[in-house]
Amino acid sequence: MPPPPLRTIRSPAVGSSRLRGVSLFLLPFLALLALATLSTAGEEESIVIDRDEIRALKVQRIADILNTVPGVRAGDTTVSIRGSSRVRVLLDGRPINDPTSSHGRINFDFISPDAIERIEILPGRGGLRYGDDASGGVILITSRSTGRVRGGLKFYGGSENRGYASGEISLTRGAWTVDSALGAERTDGYQVNDDRTKRRIRARLAHAGETIRSSLLFNALEDERGIPGRPEYPTPLARKQRQMFSSALSLKADSWSSDTFLNRADTANTNPQRDLDTTITVTELGEDLNTTFRPRPWGTVSAGFGGRWGRADASGFTTSEEHSLFLFLADTWSSSRLPLQLSAGLRSTAYSSFAGTVNPECRITLGKDTGRISLSWTRSSNTPSFYQRFSETSTRLPNPDLDMETADNLALSLGTAQDNAWSLNLTLFHNRIRDRITYVLADTGLGRYENFGRVVYRGMDLQFSWQPSGPLSVRTAYSYLHAIDRESGLWLTAKPRHRMNTDLEYRAAVLPLATILNIRYESRQATRSDNTTWAPARWLFGIRTEYHRNGIRFFAEIRNLANITYLYGDGSLAPPRTWLAGIGLNF
Repeated sequence: MPPPPLRTIRSPAVGSSRLRGVSLFLLPFLALLALATLSTAGEEESIVIDRDEIRALKVQRIADILNTVPGVRAGDTTVSIRGSSRVRVLLDGRPINDPTSSHGRINFDFISPDAIERIEILPGRGGLRYGDDASGGVILITSRSTGRVRGGLKFYGGSENRGYASGEISLTRGAWTVDSALGAERTDGYQVNDDRTKRRIRARLAHAGETIRSSLLFNALEDERGIPGRPEYPTPLARKQRQMFSSALSLKADSWSSDTFLNRADTANTNPQRDLDTTITVTELGEDLNTTFRPRPWGTVSAGFGGRWGRADASGFTTSEEHSLFLFLADTWSSSRLPLQLSAGLRSTAYSSFAGTVNPECRITLGKDTGRISLSWTRSSNTPSFYQRFSETSTRLPNPDLDMETADNLALSLGTAQDNAWSLNLTLFHNRIRDRITYVLADTGLGRYENFGRVVYRGMDLQFSWQPSGPLSVRTAYSYLHAIDRESGLWLTAKPRHRMNTDLEYRAAVLPLATILNIRYESRQATRSDNTTWAPARWLFGIRTEYHRNGIRFFAEIRNLANITYLYGDGSLAPPRTWLAGIGLNF
């Protein structure tokens, strides 16, 4: 069977905005609401990729799963949506953004694709429920549910002396479940000082009681690597070491839920050429208490409150502590007579280091599953990280005076589908960011983050899937992005105007064998904020294949088949042709 297309599901309304101008924006929503009759519980769309769809993609990285979604651009530790790298990523309810990184580096290594039950993506929204740093959106990753005994092993090797090994096991007895996972990966890299070594461990204890469900999770990740630098500014001796520990306690009873997390991350940077030896340690503690109820005729009401506490210890700076408290309220209505849904909400946050915010969200949806149109507006606040303000590296100076970004996101979405044969989704968006936090590179090869002008992202996301009854299927995601700074008129770095990702899949008729040809295109993109250097446009081709029978699968993958030389949008050198091959065992 060909892989199913991306689906949309419905989940409680989320989003964010400031109070200013909210009443005028709500007037047309309220007018439409007056036309509706008594309401029942309603929900809004989100993009979901479930376990079967993940397996059908035949990929070994979470980034390759996310890149099948239009507007999403992901790497091994990075992700952006509609041009914004301010994306909140949660694994089983707790954030896995690295608090010691510049732009919320994502610790995707906490979990392997084989252990994921589903991925839910909220493009351009999610801040109302999940907090700051979500102007690009929110990604929710859920680990697999378990049977009585389940486990798996995976090994692969490849070019550049790459080696990977992972294993996981899960046991259930009565109401109790325990599972754990280990993994390790290393590679010499494709240029001088590009070697990497990573190790991870994961453990979970869960109890499904009659009235209360609880789970306790723990993750640890170590990452040691060289920093090769840009081709014109090489750093052959620069090194980076990262460690992150994450734990979370989740409690659910009826309509109430409590999520508590504790994250600690340590990053060390060294470079003898610059006599650099710096460290930064960030500790984060968070609590979210939420409830949902349905007071007729007001639809579904969601409410929550909680707080965040953070502490940074960095060499060269005194210890810094910050905290925030938040409260949110959201309501979603669905008409019993018309295919109409309305949602609105507010999130208020008080900070110890920044001015307080009140961020609203509004959304209207018309139509049903076979055809739907929706209009949404959100505003979110992006706070500068401790790392951007207080840490020094071989390529960056600190800036303790950084302030918040403010993002307004407006989106119009249309979607239609015909059973499992084909689906088409189109989104037009216009996002405005004030005081954008931008890395500004000087001619010395050093830069720092600054609040840099008024930025506009506008464009289009298009996703098309076609699954005929034969062995061939097509899945493509295209994005158009116009990203400029309004004050300077300059194009933003690492933002290609056109981007396309297409999978052409062939499934053998008699053998459990699938082969996928991947085609990617990115137009040229600026590599410096002053637009003096650009990375040329590029076409990239790759192929991956998998044979799967009786719980054993053999897989292989080749990237950059044409072996072209190109640059990433940040100006660093991208890899040449690479390959990997391996085996997976499931029981």
